[in-house]
Amino acid sequence: IWKKAESHAYLALAPIVVFLLTWIGEETRLFENFENLTINWRFQARAAWDKMPDSRLMVVAIDEESLKDLGRWPWPRATHGDLCQLLALSNPAVVSFDILFTERADQAAELKAKEAEQQLKKTDPKDREKLLRAKQAAEQAQKAFLEARESDLYFAQGLAKVPSVITGAVRDQASKEIPKDFGLTRPIIQIQGDPSRILNESGALFPIKPLCERSYFGFVDCSPTSADGIRRAVPMLIRIGKDVFPSLTLQTLCLFWKISPQQIDVRLGSEIRLPTSQGMKDIPINAAGEFLINYRKTENFNSIGVGYSNLMGALAKHHVAGKPWSKKIPEIENKILMIGQTQEGLTDMGPSPLEGLTPLVYVHLNALNNILQEDYLHIVPILWTALAWLVIGWISLYGLQQAPIGVSIRIPILLIVGYVGVAFCLFFGKSLQLPLFGPVFGFSGLHLGAIILRWTAEQKSKRYI
Repeated sequence: IWKKAESHAYLALAPIVVFLLTWIGEETRLFENFENLTINWRFQARAAWDKMPDSRLMVVAIDEESLKDLGRWPWPRATHGDLCQLLALSNPAVVSFDILFTERADQAAELKAKEAEQQLKKTDPKDREKLLRAKQAAEQAQKAFLEARESDLYFAQGLAKVPSVITGAVRDQASKEIPKDFGLTRPIIQIQGDPSRILNESGALFPIKPLCERSYFGFVDCSPTSADGIRRAVPMLIRIGKDVFPSLTLQTLCLFWKISPQQIDVRLGSEIRLPTSQGMKDIPINAAGEFLINYRKTENFNSIGVGYSNLMGALAKHHVAGKPWSKKIPEIENKILMIGQTQEGLTDMGPSPLEGLTPLVYVHLNALNNILQEDYLHIVPILWTALAWLVIGWISLYGLQQAPIGVSIRIPILLIVGYVGVAFCLFFGKSLQLPLFGPVFGFSGLHLGAIILRWTAEQKSKRYI
């Protein structure tokens, strides 16, 4: 009787206890690491069948060849000004710089000019040789300062010629002052939900004033997960003080679809609604305003990419020299151009589910591609998974209570294999993300416990006999 009572108690209560322990475990770093690993496997297994990126996108890569042609990074801002002057002749839909221009180009040069001037004043007038060197150094430093200042103004003039152009901004705890004038960019005002959950900071680094006045800005913030350093979601909104601003991704979409900040309807925990000429676009977001990135094969983006210097050369040959457009360079008219670093060794790199090291410009590219193609990643609600797990757990325990030990081992293994197969199939076909490690770990523990309990009971019975 005691043995039956013990068995029935396990059958009835064990699924609930194991489920609760697994739920608690899901909040730990260990479980998160294993779950993220299974997600990475799904991305990697699907990559060979990934469709090509949206043809309206184009990445302008700061790559190895561009660094050889244009010199070490960072380049003079006059170089970006030249690109903008040429791009304005080709009518791209949007030009987005995934680059920060938050400090004046002449700041460092100004400091060096002042130091050279101070050194000149300290030089003994009687030492003519030293005085001559100091004068030359001061003149060179002053020239470099004036060139750097002109570089910012020239870049701003180039930006002004491109109707829809975006430069990067970033949160910054040390920046306490918020400018009163944000240039062309305006805060988002229609927000339903709790704005305090939006990624926020007391201050930010904005593009310098001449650039802010001639370009929109979008926040490039995208923090990696603490567990594995991969950026799995991109913030679509950033709150600075009381104002909420668009990310680089959202700002790019708004300019592409010609949507004003007043038209953006944010529903935290549900979607961002954007009224376009093709109808309402609903972008799914979580309660913090983050968009889950449905990563696609990095190599596929190469088909819509071009090197920075190659693009400059093609534009110059076409618009200045009057030559036909190069067949090696994709047409850029009415396209979204995302400009960013792709060369290893530069700072803008990080891991992704598909590769150990990926240019971070692909984070925004993937998000844009997902939204343009409505290729969204959805997480299956935990309630559905929990109910299914409990039902299968109880049914399998009760169904196997009289089965031989061998069958009691094989059936749970088959059920686990089936669940893993379903999880991969849903990810392949529907971009639905089922939790994998926690349910499999808990289900394995549940049936292992049942087998141990039965084996122990059988051993007791044998000894009794």
